[in-house]
Amino acid sequence: MSKRSIRQVKAAVANGRTNGKTIAPLLALPTEFISYHDPHFVKGLEHLLKIDNTLYDLVVQSPFDRFKKKEADPAANDLGYYFSKIIDGIISQQISGKAAASIKKKVTDHFQQNGGELTQYRLVAKEDATAMRGLGLSARKVQYMKDIARAFIEEEDSLLEFFFECSEEELFKKMITWKGIGPWSVTMFSVFSLNKMDCFTVLDLGVVRGASKYLQARPELLAELKDEVAQLEKTKKRKTKKQPVSSKKKWIAVDEQIIERLADRFQPYRTALMVIFWRIGSVDLQVLES
Repeated sequence: MSKRSIRQVKAAVANGRTNGKTIAPLLALPTEFISYHDPHFVKGLEHLLKIDNTLYDLVVQSPFDRFKKKEADPAANDLGYYFSKIIDGIISQQISGKAAASIKKKVTDHFQQNGGELTQYRLVAKEDATAMRGLGLSARKVQYMKDIARAFIEEEDSLLEFFFECSEEELFKKMITWKGIGPWSVTMFSVFSLNKMDCFTVLDLGVVRGASKYLQARPELLAELKDEVAQLEKTKKRKTKKQPVSSKKKWIAVDEQIIERLADRFQPYRTALMVIFWRIGSVDLQVLES
């Protein structure tokens, strides 16, 4: 490859003015980068770069530690492992990271002192609600935890296989019926616990911020997507809602339907795109996972 070609690609990445046009692949991911990361995640990034390799420098600027290659965790074959992941999310709702960590420790210690583990959903289902509230949990969160524990008990013969085999749509339909679980929580569980590679949500501010910056640097692509959404809206005979604009922001939120339309182009590896949008939006993945 000529030095001039490399400079052209890097210049396009630097100024973001490619207008969303696909450039023929010129740069392969470094060997050390590939060897560090989970193979499925690498495939996702390679798929993303085939569509828009102006993102190359952004991808390789630093490793994605959350998606590093690692040995299979035997605990991931136990249904209780996924129960504890969901409960971690319930505990963390609407409180600071520091407060959540403190309560998680109290809850974990409580069950261990009573000869069990937080992964044992049967113990959670029958635990005294007052005792659980004494650990710093609200009455509502205690109820959520118990309801989810009962759901796991009712479906324990099939739920683990379901988690492994389900589509995103199937996962949403099931988990949304559990009190305390919303659409954003389902996506985070799917990405960080089930390690699925075709997840995407516009209910995350970091995703919207990153996607908006990405599209605003590519006006032709943004215009193209707007036209596509407008045509769809004519078919559906309903208006696209407008996003609020704040003068304090250094970016303007692009409509959610436009972002979703963009994400559809990256199937079946939308998780990789979402991670890139988080990086553009300067989101700490460790905070999201917790």
